[in-house]
Amino acid sequence: MKNAIQTIGLILLSIFAAEEINAQIRNEWVGGTPGRPIDWNVSTNWSLHRVPTEFHDVVIPNTESTTFSYPVIDETVEINTLQIASGAKLVILETGTLNLLGPGERMSDVLANSGEIENRSFNLIGFDESIFQGNASVIALKR
Repeated sequence: MKNAIQTIGLILLSIFAAEEINAQIRNEWVGGTPGRPIDWNVSTNWSLHRVPTEFHDVVIPNTESTTFSYPVIDETVEINTLQIASGAKLVILETGTLNLLGPGERMSDVLANSGEIENRSFNLIGFDESIFQGNASVIALKR
C-alpha cells in the first residue's frame, strides 16, 4: 500500500512539474536600474529579476509615477506575448528585433498594445505563423 501511494505521488508530481515547465510566466518591466534604467537585458529591470525569454508573457506598465523608464531593445528578443499599458512605451533600436512566439488566432492574442511601440529597426515585429493564416505578406513571420 505504501509503495502504491508513493508511486501515485510521484506520478502526480511529474504531471504538475511538466505543466509548470510549459506554463507561461508573467514578467513585468520595472526599469530604473542605476546606470542602465532602460536596458531590456538587465535582470534587475524586471519583476522576476530575470530577462524575459520565450516562456514569458511580458507586461510593460505605465511608469510615469515610478521609475519613468521604458525598455529599449537593441538585439534579438524572443518572448511569448507582449502587453503594453496605456501611457507606456517600447523602443526597438535599429539593431533590435522583437519576435512574439505565442500562438493564437489573432494578433491581439500575443500583442496587446494600448501604449506606443517605436520601431526604429528595419525588421517588422515577428509573429508565429499561426496568427495570420494566409496574411504572411503583411507582416514578418517567425519560423
